[in-house]
Amino acid sequence: MRRYLVALCAVSVVICYADRSNISTAVLPMAEHFGWDKAFTGIVLSSFFGGYALTQVLGGQLADKLGGKAVLAAGVSLWSLFTAFTPAAAAGGAAPLLAARVLLG
Repeated sequence: MRRYLVALCAVSVVICYADRSNISTAVLPMAEHFGWDKAFTGIVLSSFFGGYALTQVLGGQLADKLGGKAVLAAGVSLWSLFTAFTPAAAAGGAAPLLAARVLLG
């Protein structure tokens, strides 16, 4: 059981870091396409960390109530969903994009 849980955590970390690093690469062509300046590009990249900081306590409380595996699986699923939604949110404007980035965190 321990090995399964460690493997699950390792896979989730790989997925999350891949998702997190992809925006750093994708933001340059997105900024050019949507006409963002460097300041707004920085806000897009940093908005992730606002959501990340806000969900730490919530995630811990949910893990206490529901168990770590369920919260980890839900977190990775939501993380991947909002990563996939990011280009559509960017096309929708600044507010949907920033909301998607915060929710990704």
